Amino acid sequence: MGNLKINVSVGDFKVELEGDSSEVISQFNQIKQDGIGKIADVYAVKNEKPISFNPVTKPISTDTVSEVVSEVGTMTLFDLARQNKPQGETEWVLIYAFYITKEGKDTLTRKEIIDKYAESRRKTPSKIKNLSASLNNVVKNKWLSQLNGAEYVVTDDGKRKALEIISRDSGTAKLPKKKTKKSKVVADKNQ
Repeated sequence: MGNLKINVSVGDFKVELEGDSSEVISQFNQIKQDGIGKIADVYAVKNEKPISFNPVTKPISTDTVSEVVSEVGTMTLFDLARQNKPQGETEWVLIYAFYITKEGKDTLTRKEIIDKYAESRRKTPSKIKNLSASLNNVVKNKWLSQLNGAEYVVTDDGKRKALEIISRDSGTAKLPKKKTKKSKVVADKNQ
């Protein structure tokens, strides 16, 4: 299956698992059920905070899994915009979908995407006008699947792509290409 690395922290208690994906997932589930699950319950009651476990079963790379899993929970849409991580509206629509669906666990609608445009302070009339084309591109890339006329779901490929976008160091602004005029060389007739 490949390698997987998972880091889990509950208060001062930390566990790191690394190795074959199926073995790591199996060990993680066993620890979660037998050990961390009970520790997490005690910690949550003591600190009045729920503990959630969110392993990534198909990582981008074994080095970045733990950072990506924790980064998704803390990175706001405005942070992503400020850091210019998604490049183009197709990637933005995927990121909105990923956040709306709680990392691919739920469905979403077009209206919810429009709400996310406002939340990230990126809503403009032209972006909303072109939303259908952007949604179609996300579906063509197989990052979203349309369930019916109104609902979409994030695919496994979409989850991987969203995590890759979020884990980027930062985006680079796409600069418009400068059009250059070709000048004609005119031969001197006197030669």
